[in-house]
Amino acid sequence: LEPKASVHDVRTVPGPTHTNVIFDCAVPAEYLSDKEDRGAKLLTAIRREVQKKWADHFCVIHLEPDYAHHHE
Repeated sequence: LEPKASVHDVRTVPGPTHTNVIFDCAVPAEYLSDKEDRGAKLLTAIRREVQKKWADHFCVIHLEPDYAHHHE
């Protein structure tokens, strides 16, 4: 969904009604503060895609800055 984003520390926690998919998503630092709200839009898109494929899975995502992209 976003070539500049990277996902790490993925884990799943199954429960009686749904499964949480928990992970960190690193994005360029400006995604967290830009007026286009790219960070929040990316989270929404990821959650939507996961729910399309697995209706009983819910994403718990920690969005974090990836400063490495700032220097590229």
